[in-house]
Amino acid sequence: MMGRAGRPQYDKSGHGIVITQHSELQYYLSLNNQQLPVESQLLSALPDLVNAELVLGTIQTRQDAVNWLGYSYLYVRMMHAPRLYGISPDEAEEDQLLEQRR
Repeated sequence: MMGRAGRPQYDKSGHGIVITQHSELQYYLSLNNQQLPVESQLLSALPDLVNAELVLGTIQTRQDAVNWLGYSYLYVRMMHAPRLYGISPDEAEEDQLLEQRR
């Protein structure tokens, strides 16, 4: 896992460390060089995350949840590669903003 902290408006670069087996090195280099897309893993934890947002009061209505998911990387990837997330081409065509899938 990598993250970004600091003040992006001032910092022009960052550092990351990847610790892995040599056999996995090419895979991570490909990710780092943007040769492979990084897919969202949010779906596997979605119920827990939505529950946490409900408790915090960030999500109070169904529309709040739709809006909240619209700001996620999951939504970005679903828009770019809907089939990877179980959305058929017909569904993607009918619901171009994926409002029924959020």
